Amino acid sequence: MRMLVTGSSGFVGQHLLRRLDPSARVLGVDLVPAPSSHGHRCELGDVRDRRRIAELTGALPAGTVVHLAAVAEVVIPFAGHAELMSINFDGTLGVLEAAEPRHLVLASTSSAYGDAPPGTSSEPQTVPAPLGIYAASKVAAEMACRAWARERGGRAVALRLGNVIGAGCRGLIPFLVRHARRHPDGAVPAVLRGGGALLRDYVPVEHVVDVVLAAADRCAGAGELTVLNVGTGVARSNRFVAEAVVAALAERGLRLAVEFTAPPEPGEATRTAMDVSATRRLLGVTLPDEAAVLASIDSAVAAELAGQ
Repeated sequence: MRMLVTGSSGFVGQHLLRRLDPSARVLGVDLVPAPSSHGHRCELGDVRDRRRIAELTGALPAGTVVHLAAVAEVVIPFAGHAELMSINFDGTLGVLEAAEPRHLVLASTSSAYGDAPPGTSSEPQTVPAPLGIYAASKVAAEMACRAWARERGGRAVALRLGNVIGAGCRGLIPFLVRHARRHPDGAVPAVLRGGGALLRDYVPVEHVVDVVLAAADRCAGAGELTVLNVGTGVARSNRFVAEAVVAALAERGLRLAVEFTAPPEPGEATRTAMDVSATRRLLGVTLPDEAAVLASIDSAVAAELAGQ
């Protein structure tokens, strides 16, 4: 295997590298040093620096690139827009041009769909309707990958990820755990948005790695971009996640009170629901059930309490 993994020090990147055989020919690239040892070579590099990427990938010509590097903030102030677009869009162009892969797997986002109407699930063919700059940057990156594949004869897969959870994740779960550590008696409630009814597809990181590896091995034809959804196929509320965190903390002697009085942020979807049947059919992966989601929430709580 000849694989370049960008964003290798990130949440998904670390889980991916730990899964890969240490004897595999894998190179990780990130702006920050790798936080843990997994037996693979990792180098510092900015995906926008074409000279640096070309230098690093000289030993891995014409292989597979798993492009995870991104600013992954759905809600971000205007002052951060330029940097986000630079990394998420220009960084994708830089990797395509400098690494010259045969096959590219892009980590995209389910937020590309915007708000899914009640009773519907977004299919990969659904026209994107991003509500914020992060989602728009990922849609633009997908378009760049489609143009690259068509003009250069490459193969590309864009994986529209749900809310990825598990040990080391970001977002809602660590926010709640940190709040509970500051207020272990539960006297001060954590404030969440949307009345507890914000719906997302919370997907265990182990399943995401399964899909990434399957997509790196097959799926796209030469000159094509294949878009796939990565999730459980079930939209769950932020109340569901919060209640699972409350239960996990209680087992560890911490109390957490939660209230859902804050409104959704501008650019934040209220409902994300994905049809994952094409992913299951094309890649042969087994979808996580509710027990797997709860286990991932528990592992995220345990890792956050352990300081990982």
